Amino acid sequence: LAKGVESISDIAYGSLQQRERMDRISHSMMLRGLVAIGALWVGVYFAGSVLLGILAMAAGWGVVLVYFDVPGLSRVPSKSATIGSILHGQHGLEWPKLLRLAMVAAPLGVVMMLLSLNTSIPRYVIQHSFGERSVGIFTAVAYLMVVGTTVVSALGQSAFPRLAQYFSRGDVPQFRLLMRKLITVGAVLGMAGILVAVTAGRPMLRIFFRSDYAASADVLTCIMIAAAISYVASFLCYGLTAARLFKVQAPLFAVVTLVTAVASIVLIPGHGLIGAAWATVLGTIAQLIGSGVILSRSMAAAAR
Repeated sequence: LAKGVESISDIAYGSLQQRERMDRISHSMMLRGLVAIGALWVGVYFAGSVLLGILAMAAGWGVVLVYFDVPGLSRVPSKSATIGSILHGQHGLEWPKLLRLAMVAAPLGVVMMLLSLNTSIPRYVIQHSFGERSVGIFTAVAYLMVVGTTVVSALGQSAFPRLAQYFSRGDVPQFRLLMRKLITVGAVLGMAGILVAVTAGRPMLRIFFRSDYAASADVLTCIMIAAAISYVASFLCYGLTAARLFKVQAPLFAVVTLVTAVASIVLIPGHGLIGAAWATVLGTIAQLIGSGVILSRSMAAAAR
């Protein structure tokens, strides 16, 4: 129920993103975040019920949707035709257009499935080889990647409408310039993560988790190497999507998932968690090389 409400908000975000009004999206997401924390705190801490907390969260997100997200759409002027105006004809929804849009977007659904599988494969192999405790340690250490991923996602979504506009009108130099800026940010962010992991990884894991996690500082360093590569690769994938290269992403991530799976099966049984980290590194390298080659060829073809 809560995720259903969130999905409706996501539709509003899509329209706002098209108009480059990321400020409205950020305000809504902050409101939903505060509501989620407050609702779960009240439900779990005071009432002792996870179910009650989630129901309160769903109700709170519904309030944000009705009183902030939907009214906000009418207050933001549109510079161009929105998705809603394209899909609505004189007599309501134009289902052929909606179906064509669904077919265009379908490969990205496959991509999201493969991304989820790619993240989970090393954990499946760890579980099979070493048990749940090792899975818990690896998952906790690997989750520190999310700090940078959150920044990359925010920047990528902010830049995406501009990238799409540049590519659609054939302005390859501006498209390439913005991509270079994003890649530079990703590389700098990744190098900062590696530096922190090398210099302060052990005490950081001890503070965030427990002393037994500190023994996995070398795993954290490898994970941060994978993170640095994935930040750059993620920006390249935003470029692929902005260039409307949807179909090619499914086979790309199928190869990435295969690389991660083979590396996990080969490395984890003999090397443990550090093997899982290196399998993650190899998967991100495959993503970086594949997306880079595809995007470079696409830009070269568009520039002709």
